[in-house]
Amino acid sequence: MNQWNKLAAACKTIQHNRYFGAGNSTTELTELTHILGALGDFPDAILWTQAKSLQAHLKGDLASAILFRKREIEMTIQLHSEVAYLEPEVVEFALEDRGIDAIAESKQVLDILLKEESTR
Repeated sequence: MNQWNKLAAACKTIQHNRYFGAGNSTTELTELTHILGALGDFPDAILWTQAKSLQAHLKGDLASAILFRKREIEMTIQLHSEVAYLEPEVVEFALEDRGIDAIAESKQVLDILLKEESTR
């Protein structure tokens, strides 16, 4: 499995556990940090930005988690507008795991982060 696939799987698991389950494991932070370190910096990649938001939140850096999450949502919405006029097969490929449901879930996570920030 390549590093991007590992990152996608880790993000999916951590996001589900952290925001919609019951998790905040140091092993999740260790795994995510290892994968991100192996990949390097890709600030224009939606998945990398999502991972950085998760990493920041797991480290307790709520401000960075919010900034990365907002950027992830902006980038995903931009992707939707950029592929809207392409062939359906291309759109399906480009939006794999980044559809309307993914935007809604990311907005839910952002709401959770903002609520957490307001209670600090």
